[in-house]
Amino acid sequence: MPANQLNSMNLDDFSGTIFRISDLSAETDQTEFALNIDMVRVLVSLDGKTSIKNIARDMKVPGEQLRGSVEKLIEMRLIEALESRSKVLDQDFFNSLSTTMARMVGPIAPILIDDAVADLGHERSIFPIQRVAELIDALSVEIQQKDKRLAFQKGMMQMLKEKGYLNL
Repeated sequence: MPANQLNSMNLDDFSGTIFRISDLSAETDQTEFALNIDMVRVLVSLDGKTSIKNIARDMKVPGEQLRGSVEKLIEMRLIEALESRSKVLDQDFFNSLSTTMARMVGPIAPILIDDAVADLGHERSIFPIQRVAELIDALSVEIQQKDKRLAFQKGMMQMLKEKGYLNL
């Protein structure tokens, strides 16, 4: 994502973006550049899974403060955005998941979902479709009754089919 695209994004869009360190093996020039401490800390924190918002939180730095550092890293082609590389689950999916899970375990369902999403290293707003099976499996473990657990799994598979997530 070019830096000029980042300028047109609001902070919420930017903070949810996931970046990775660019592959510099094809670079032929030996350009020198200076990195400030925030830029180094961002580079060290990038894992291809964690959003800038979470990196800022872990660094205890406001997300807006990191914007300049991230833009410079992009301009230097040291990092690249991953957000367009994978599809994410939409809010409708999470609403249905919450409703279905609540029928199985009660009002603790949203907490279990948030914990499972976090344990998988993501956020609801940018949860990759390719990890939905892991999410459903993690939540299934929380359902004690076997018949309810199987009904949950079956319902989730049906929802995934209906939303077209299994065809991707």
